[in-house]
Amino acid sequence: EAIAGSNKLGLIRDDLIFLGYPDGGTLKLWQSYWNGRSFLNPITATNKVPYEIAQTFGAAYNAKSIINNLSQIIDGYKPTIVFAPANLDSRPDHQAAYLFTQAVVNDLQPKPQMYTYLVHQHYYPEPLRYAPYGYLVPPSDISENYFSYVNFNLTKTEEDTKYSALSQYATQVKVGRSLKAFVRQNEIFLKAKESNLYYTGLTWSNITVAPVELDIPLNLPTNYAFGYLGKGFHITEFELVNDKNDINLLFKIGFAGKIGFGSSLYLYFYPQYSHVDFQETPKYLIVISNNLRKSVRVIDLSTSKKEYFDLDFVLKEQNIEFKFSKANLPTSELIGAFTAFKGYIEKLRVYVTPWQWHNL
Repeated sequence: EAIAGSNKLGLIRDDLIFLGYPDGGTLKLWQSYWNGRSFLNPITATNKVPYEIAQTFGAAYNAKSIINNLSQIIDGYKPTIVFAPANLDSRPDHQAAYLFTQAVVNDLQPKPQMYTYLVHQHYYPEPLRYAPYGYLVPPSDISENYFSYVNFNLTKTEEDTKYSALSQYATQVKVGRSLKAFVRQNEIFLKAKESNLYYTGLTWSNITVAPVELDIPLNLPTNYAFGYLGKGFHITEFELVNDKNDINLLFKIGFAGKIGFGSSLYLYFYPQYSHVDFQETPKYLIVISNNLRKSVRVIDLSTSKKEYFDLDFVLKEQNIEFKFSKANLPTSELIGAFTAFKGYIEKLRVYVTPWQWHNL
C-alpha cells in the first residue's frame, strides 16, 4: 500500500526505504533500550527486523539500531529540509519517529530545517470525514507554546492526487478513522520551537519557507493534548541554569498544581553534545520523590548496569529546584537535551508531557 500510494505521488519503489521496527514498540526503544538489550515484540515474537526489504534486515530492536539506520540514510541524502511525524501525535510510534529523527538531524552541519506533521490527535481533523471543500486547522486543544503552524494551500490537481494516494491504503481506510478526512484545500505543518523555556510561551521567530502563519488562539494546558489533565497539575516551566562559577547545573521545574506529600516526578533527560555520537551519551531518568525521604534519584539508562545516585531538592511552593553535578553532565559541548515528564500522586499518574527538544 505504501508503494502504491507513493507511486501516485510520482515516486518509484527505489525511492522508498523501510526500516521495519516494532509496531507499537518504537517509543519503548527510545525510553528503555540504549544499553544493548533488544526489545521483544509480543505480537510477532521477534527481537529483530524480520523483513528482508528493510534497510537492515536482522537489525536488533534497540535504539542504537534506529540511530544507525537514520544516520546512514540522512547522511546519504544530505537534506536541507526534513519532514517527520510530530511529537504531539498521540501514537507512540509517531512520537518516536520524531525523536530519533531530531537526534540525528541535530548532528548535521549545516543543520536542515525540520517540519513535522500531525496525524493522530483529539478532534483532528474536524470534521472527521471526507470534506474536500474544507480546510485543515490545528487541533484547538494543543498549546501554541510548542509550535507555530505553517499553512500551504493546494491546487485542485494536488488535492485530487492526495485523494488518489490515500485511497491506496485500503486496510487503513477500513478501520473506522477515515484517512480521507485529510483531503482538504490545504496542508499544515508544525515548526518546532527550539527553546529551553518552551513551557513559558515565548514568541516564535519567523519562518522563511514560503508559509502563511495561521493565527489561532491555542491556550489550553499542553498536557491536555494527551488526555492527562489531572485537575490542573501540570508542568508550567522547565529551566536549566549553567553557572560557570558553579560545579553543578541547576534544574528549575514549575507546576500549576501543588506538589503535595506523596508526589513523584519522573523526568527523562537525554543530553546531546556536539562532536559526540548521541547513541553513546548517557540517558538519565531522574526520579523526584516528595515523601518521608525527600530525594532526587538519578538513573543512567544507557549502561548495562544502571547507575544510581541521590541528590537533595528544594521545594518552594509550586517549584522544585535541584543541582546536578557537571562531573556527571559535562557542559562544554552540550547543545541541548530531550525531556519528558510523568507525574504521580501515590502511584496514580496524574499528568504526562510529550517529549520535547531543548536548545541549551
